[in-house]
Amino acid sequence: MIVDHLGITVDDLPRASAQFGAVLGALGFARSDGDGAVFWWRAGEPELILYGPRERGHHVHGRVGWQHLALEVGSRVEVDRIHGVAVAAGWTVVREPKLYPRFSDRYYASFVEDAAGIRLEFMHNLENDIDVTVPASAGVVHHLELRTADLAAATAAWAWLLGELGYAPYQTWPEGRSWRKGDTYLVVAAAPLTGAHDRRMPGLSHLALHAGPRAIVDRLWASATDHGWARLYEDRHPFAGGEGHYAAFFENAERFKVELVAEA
Repeated sequence: MIVDHLGITVDDLPRASAQFGAVLGALGFARSDGDGAVFWWRAGEPELILYGPRERGHHVHGRVGWQHLALEVGSRVEVDRIHGVAVAAGWTVVREPKLYPRFSDRYYASFVEDAAGIRLEFMHNLENDIDVTVPASAGVVHHLELRTADLAAATAAWAWLLGELGYAPYQTWPEGRSWRKGDTYLVVAAAPLTGAHDRRMPGLSHLALHAGPRAIVDRLWASATDHGWARLYEDRHPFAGGEGHYAAFFENAERFKVELVAEA
């Protein structure tokens, strides 16, 4: 069974048209007015029609007849938005937007009611969708993997530098090593192909890491050459990255370039 349209009799057609119109307009429905009725439609959706009353009266939620109309939207954010539109248009809040685990663990909805007791629900319950709310972790680097032609030398250089920055040894296997800090880790692994890295070619230019206070940048600048790192841009240090940008630049024997950035 496919619903073609839904007709609702209201006690005050102008008022109900304004309230329904705010919600349906925000959902992309178009409106037309007829003789004693108002129509809303959207491609692929059932038409909704409001009729003026033949007899005066008040609908009571819970009696035989109309219970409520649920309008599905595309996300939890959209539930919140349409709920706000409805409240601004004069609908009374029955239930604020929230999860309803008794329906499903993804069922998110709100309920509003007009002055005549007609109730609407705005809901989102797509089982396989991704919540459009972007988590704080989105876009944060998960891990970075570098390929080396000399695993022993690279391990020594990176172990010192990352250890100074608070990373701890994470994984060890015959072809690689990794170090972790929080949710991010860095991998150095033996390259399966021969060839030299050139940071001036298309590909990785350099890796920039937060280093904390300027004193830490200064300390690492002073001791880096003892641990397999050559200093870069010594004539412009510590502002080689630009005025006010306090940082140190190094490269190892394979010309992997690292920038250590001080706190602003």
